[in-house]
Amino acid sequence: MPFDNEITIVELTGEKMNELINYIIDRKKPIHLTECKLF
Repeated sequence: MPFDNEITIVELTGEKMNELINYIIDRKKPIHLTECKLF
């Protein structure tokens, strides 16, 4: 998933959130979520 170090996320589904978490773990770099709403 092509995320920049800083990304803006307005809505995340559970599946997308898991993908994002796995992405962060794989990169082992801090990613700043400016806005995140979970459903």
